[in-house]
Amino acid sequence: MMIMKKTITLFSLLLLSITMFAQYTAIPDANFENALAAYDDIPGDGQVPTANIDSVFYLNLTGLSISDLTGIEDFVALERLYCGDNLFDEFGCKQQYFIIRFILF
Repeated sequence: MMIMKKTITLFSLLLLSITMFAQYTAIPDANFENALAAYDDIPGDGQVPTANIDSVFYLNLTGLSISDLTGIEDFVALERLYCGDNLFDEFGCKQQYFIIRFILF
């Protein structure tokens, strides 16, 4: 009985540690997530691993029928963002960015 209790405790701690290190960024717009396919681990799940996007400095999203850029705030190294000819009508970020070139037409 004691061995079983220790096994369950260790297994629970292992799952907890894996969950704590697996940080994801929500990407609710399917077209935006498709554009991020190179950074995605499970296509179509509405999220990408944050560790895969936090060093991206260039992103070209021009003409991809994106209507929602939710998740862009986790691209903390982003310097160049091209996002013209899409379906969204506002661009809001909660963080300060050092974007050198921002093209929206």
